[in-house]
Amino acid sequence: MSTIGTSYHICNSLVFRYTSSMRAEAVKSAALLREARLRAGLTQEALAERVGKTRPAIARWETGAVA
Repeated sequence: MSTIGTSYHICNSLVFRYTSSMRAEAVKSAALLREARLRAGLTQEALAERVGKTRPAIARWETGAVA
């Protein structure tokens, strides 16, 4: 493999690890949000009203689908 190919492979590997770890953190945060909402006895709709967002936004947060 050339130096350029090696550099590309290393860079690609680091980006993959970084984005994978970000995804893992998003999933943890999503689970924590859902658990906190349920412990508070709130529906997604009720939480959305309290924070001034829509129910679909809350659903996206809870699935970790937010960019």
